[in-house]
Amino acid sequence: MDFLTKAMRPIAEMFSAMSVTARITAGLLIAVIIVGLTFLATRTTSEPEEYLLSGHPFSNDELAKMEAAFAKANLSGYEVVGNRVLTPRGQKAAYVAALVDGDALPPNPATFMDEATSSANPFESKQQREAKIKHAREKQLSLVVSQMEGIGTATVTYDEQDKGGFPRHVEKTAVAAVWSESGSGLTEKQIRSIRDYVAGSVAGLSRENVTVIDQTMSLSYSGNGEGGFFDLADDPYAARKRRYEDEWRQKILQMLAMVPGVVVAVNVELDPELIHDRASVEFDPKKTAAVAVKENRRTENSTGPAPSGRPGAVPNGVTANTSAAVTQVEASQTESEESGSEQVNSVSRSELRGSKAAYVPTVVKASIRVPQSYFARVWREANPAAPGAEPSPPTVTQLQDIETKVKGSIEQAVVALLLEQEAGADPYTGVTVTTYQDLATPAPETPTMVAQTTSWLGANWETLGMVMLGFMSLLMLRGVARSAHAADSTASEPLAPLPARTVAAAEEEPDEEESAARTLAGRFRVTGPNLRAELADMVREDPESAAKVLSKWIGEVN
Repeated sequence: MDFLTKAMRPIAEMFSAMSVTARITAGLLIAVIIVGLTFLATRTTSEPEEYLLSGHPFSNDELAKMEAAFAKANLSGYEVVGNRVLTPRGQKAAYVAALVDGDALPPNPATFMDEATSSANPFESKQQREAKIKHAREKQLSLVVSQMEGIGTATVTYDEQDKGGFPRHVEKTAVAAVWSESGSGLTEKQIRSIRDYVAGSVAGLSRENVTVIDQTMSLSYSGNGEGGFFDLADDPYAARKRRYEDEWRQKILQMLAMVPGVVVAVNVELDPELIHDRASVEFDPKKTAAVAVKENRRTENSTGPAPSGRPGAVPNGVTANTSAAVTQVEASQTESEESGSEQVNSVSRSELRGSKAAYVPTVVKASIRVPQSYFARVWREANPAAPGAEPSPPTVTQLQDIETKVKGSIEQAVVALLLEQEAGADPYTGVTVTTYQDLATPAPETPTMVAQTTSWLGANWETLGMVMLGFMSLLMLRGVARSAHAADSTASEPLAPLPARTVAAAEEEPDEEESAARTLAGRFRVTGPNLRAELADMVREDPESAAKVLSKWIGEVN
């Protein structure tokens, strides 16, 4: 406290010695300084430097609701950067509170289903409950699609229709109306992502029943394309062609990683057959095998009549009242037997069956371009300059030789990665190596000192101006205080200036006392019209030296 008291005492004395006009002027200058410093502090802290909600991106509809909430809360220090909101430093809580009061917080996809299930009524019908859940699901799908990269706003709806029949068949369809953020329409990747997400979120919904409508370009992408394809991006031939070309291109680039600036392009042709079955049967006539053996066997028995006698009544036993002689005659019998066999033989054979994969690469061609500077670099590496000597540039013949060798080595390396050619075909027909003249890219120009100074002044001129204003105010305040103090001291009797011979005499006797006296005398002489104040200060600082100077001065005057 003593330090503060001692520090404030001269200021209080100086302020009490001022006139009324000087006090008013000093007060106004102090007020200007305080206002300027406050402006600098508030301007520094009110610049937008914090992203709202940790930099969460918002859709156009969400931004419109948020701006309405900020306007209602009288908040205007924010800035919309892209699809994010930049708020002033230290005021993020006020902006979040404004969003809560205005019900403008960005929704969470999970909240839609929570609201639909939490608001269930035991008296509502099954159809009403299903309609609420369906509406919540559509809002959830719309929000997720709108949050995809490059999508501004999206609306997704789906429906189902009972086709009847046995078993029961339900057909589901969906439509996604999308507005792109850039205004250039949707890309194939975005269309595929939207279709996959919607089809995967609704049970029983197939991708071919999802239609994507590009509202920005007024185009529709239906899932039912020609040949069962959805669109060009989903064409299996084109998809596999791109996949094979990318794989071969990556392999070639890895092989030629030592060549800076190399350009590689690959073209792959596929077999257009979707299904290819094959079967082959081979016969060997030298090898046979019994396939079937058949045996036949037959036996026959027959009995003939007995032999006859002479004709007439007596031989045939026709007599009148006479005894007949009965004689037994045996009948004739015949027996026969037949047997046979039949054998069926088959020639030996082998049968092969199989199917070939669809869209198999049949032709692969690669085009490679090498920068012209690479050949000169290879020549310099092979022919280094002598120590202390300047490197000499290669001749045209030397460059041509290096180019021929490099092209040959590249062709050999790339041919080994391509498909194996048929016997007798030239394997190098699928590889083309050319050169191009690489142009040196100029280095970006560094900003000059004048440009940097101008840019800095343009960004900080307000701060610099306020600092200069404060500094000038301090100088003016000091001048006003000194002039007021001098004006109050003019009422006392003025003293004559110290003669010059006093100073000369002091210079001739350079002892310690005279040196101090000379210093005080010089200060006393050059202070101006306020002699009384200066004399009081001199007596206060060194009374003995002041007394000697005054006595000597009075003596010389007399």
